[in-house]
Amino acid sequence: MKKILSIILSVVFLLSLCSCSTDEKVIAGDESSVLPKGQTLKIVAFGDSIAAGYGLESQQDNYLSIFAKNLSATLVNNAISGYDSRNLKELLQSGTKNGDIRQANVIVLSIGGNDLLHNSEMIIGTLKNAYLQGGDYFTEEINAIYNNFENNLNEIITIIRNINPNCSIIIQTLYNPALEQGYKVSVIDAAKPIDKYIVRLNESIVSVCKGKHNVFVFDIYDEMNKDKDNFYELKTEFDIHPTKKGHASMAELFTKYYNEYTDN
Repeated sequence: MKKILSIILSVVFLLSLCSCSTDEKVIAGDESSVLPKGQTLKIVAFGDSIAAGYGLESQQDNYLSIFAKNLSATLVNNAISGYDSRNLKELLQSGTKNGDIRQANVIVLSIGGNDLLHNSEMIIGTLKNAYLQGGDYFTEEINAIYNNFENNLNEIITIIRNINPNCSIIIQTLYNPALEQGYKVSVIDAAKPIDKYIVRLNESIVSVCKGKHNVFVFDIYDEMNKDKDNFYELKTEFDIHPTKKGHASMAELFTKYYNEYTDN
């Protein structure tokens, strides 16, 4: 029984990429935050496999490429598959991307999912204990994951601000294709048990970004999950990345949210 549960929880963890706890679609850092407009915008992206366009046949179909095209902007995409917040912080600390940061009008961050995935064994063990023994879902070790993520994200934003005080920073929430597909293992809903961990990660993102000038959180969770074509069929493909259609949907959301906060 415990071995079966371990397998189930492993599948749950890999399936669950993110849910969001806020009803707002855009969280602006402070009341005076505004996004730039114009014909000479430069967007620079950092982050993980979603921003890197993992699985796409052409980077022209990447949501960031489409988003930049919609704004008549240029794009430099520095995202690297597998990156977590520590990896990104270390990349920015190295100084190798300072030139891109200095030239950016907008910097997009896609980060956080791998902070949990890289600690999946610990989280699965905690879930097993909570499910079987009634233990705490948020142990000291689990809390440390979130504390480290928040510290790293704060440092990432600080590094960017020290290099470019005037750019706008956007960080996105993630999605959960399993919730909309109703994915189950046996009779167990495999999408929901992990959500409490993902919700807290998104709360961490909002907590770090609130109050920071020209820092925005774009919530793509609800809208992405309305269309199953945004995702691969998990039962056959088992791929958590967005499809080509999913990237198009993300680009549409980014463009819509961006235009709501330009300095019209």
